[in-house]
Amino acid sequence: MSRLNDLIAQVVEETMSAQGTVSARACALKVVGMLEDDVVSHLACGELRKRIKAFLEKAGKSAKTASAAQSSFPFPDIRLAHALDTEERVIKLTQDMTADEFDRVIAIREQSIKADAIYLNKLKSARSELAPFWAEHPEWTFAAACEAFVEANEPKHQAAE
Repeated sequence: MSRLNDLIAQVVEETMSAQGTVSARACALKVVGMLEDDVVSHLACGELRKRIKAFLEKAGKSAKTASAAQSSFPFPDIRLAHALDTEERVIKLTQDMTADEFDRVIAIREQSIKADAIYLNKLKSARSELAPFWAEHPEWTFAAACEAFVEANEPKHQAAE
């Protein structure tokens, strides 16, 4: 997949606007046109896995699950299916889970929330550090504020006597 990453980097670099934005759809279409069929199939399978999971979680009330869910599924806010691994390769109907599998789903969610909270704290910390610079120059980009932050925090070199 290194070649795929290289192609993505190339296309993103070519299509990046002066304001630092890209159209993910336009980039994807351009990259797909540059790929071999087996790579496209691999990527399509990954996207279909996500869509299948979403279908099972939200709209997967087939005749089998609808009748069982109506009588014995007293938790309407619980999704109808969950991934049992972080790669979302194995998705199981919630109603058919054992206690161990249900606990695994909880552990996966806790790991995800923890990772999200860690990243959110990093964003908040950076925002806090840059607040004085953005207060004076709200039009500055993140990069411009970072540059000013670095300059303001560089150790002052004293002239040699």
